[in-house]
Amino acid sequence: MKQCDFLCRAAREGDDLKAIARLLHLTDPYIYPTVCTDPEDAEWQRIISACAADDGNIFALRNYQLLLCGAAVAGVACVIPCGVRLHFLGSDAVSRDLRRGFDAANEGYFLPLIEESAEMEGYNITNLCIDPAYRGKGCGELLLRGCIERFSAHPIHLDVIVANTAAVRLYEKCGFERVSEYGGFSGTETPLPCYHMVRKPSL
Repeated sequence: MKQCDFLCRAAREGDDLKAIARLLHLTDPYIYPTVCTDPEDAEWQRIISACAADDGNIFALRNYQLLLCGAAVAGVACVIPCGVRLHFLGSDAVSRDLRRGFDAANEGYFLPLIEESAEMEGYNITNLCIDPAYRGKGCGELLLRGCIERFSAHPIHLDVIVANTAAVRLYEKCGFERVSEYGGFSGTETPLPCYHMVRKPSL
């Protein structure tokens, strides 16, 4: 892969939604594989495209922050506004093949996320993923700092798996503090230990 200057910016019309859908799927090894196993599944791409066109959706295009290497999407973060009630998709929006997994993820993750975010202040980073081809180059920190720069006047929330120690260290390095630990969605009956972390507004 050739060297390039990375650019972090808000998503806009014309950005590669297939790449965004793939990276969203790769964000978490529990939530999205519950819906479908393949991050390049055409139905998953259709779901994310439908969400992107809906301003009230948690995956609306305006909620994405991208890290670009030329025209390639090297990383994506989804940052949703808190204090408002957003939505995801209903079961009738997905194919019958994906419906069971979709309903499980919706009940166990998406609906609680929407409820939690509606009751908080500021912004909530719900997804952050770097394409595997660009990992090990500091891209995660570049993307995270781009989110912080964009939303630093407000509290910024995020949730992270306790066992993901590299991510926890990065978030702490960038000013996030652990405020609680809870059992998150694992796709099974066993809760997944997670931290809720918050970065205070910059003065």
